[in-house]
Amino acid sequence: MAQVNQPETSKVDKRGRAVPKGFGGVIPGSGRKSKAEELGIARLLEDCWTIEQRKEVISSLHLLALSGGKSAVSAATLLLSYAYGKPTEHVKVETIDKRQLAAELLEEFQTEKFGLSLEQSLTVVAAELGDVVEHGRIG
Repeated sequence: MAQVNQPETSKVDKRGRAVPKGFGGVIPGSGRKSKAEELGIARLLEDCWTIEQRKEVISSLHLLALSGGKSAVSAATLLLSYAYGKPTEHVKVETIDKRQLAAELLEEFQTEKFGLSLEQSLTVVAAELGDVVEHGRIG
């Protein structure tokens, strides 16, 4: 009987299966930095420049925003987003009136495409409306 070379294993995955060496696992240095590391970087940045230097940078951004040059919009956007935050997004939710939907469905079912009688169309529309209302698709 021929022996099959099995890969050398050193780990087991979540399901208990053997994972060959060199496959899977965490890649060192990948992913987002931990909050502690991020805060450490923030502290380092704070230590590297004085309050006066920070004020100069903000003042320069302010002047650039007022300049009207190519970078003015970017500078203004940066300043405003940090000063006031991004504006909230307004989402327009449209609801359809049941009568409007019924009229549209009736028209659709009575066209040559379906060729249904008024009575057949009303039956189908009633069923459609019941399904639509049941699943919350009409306000």
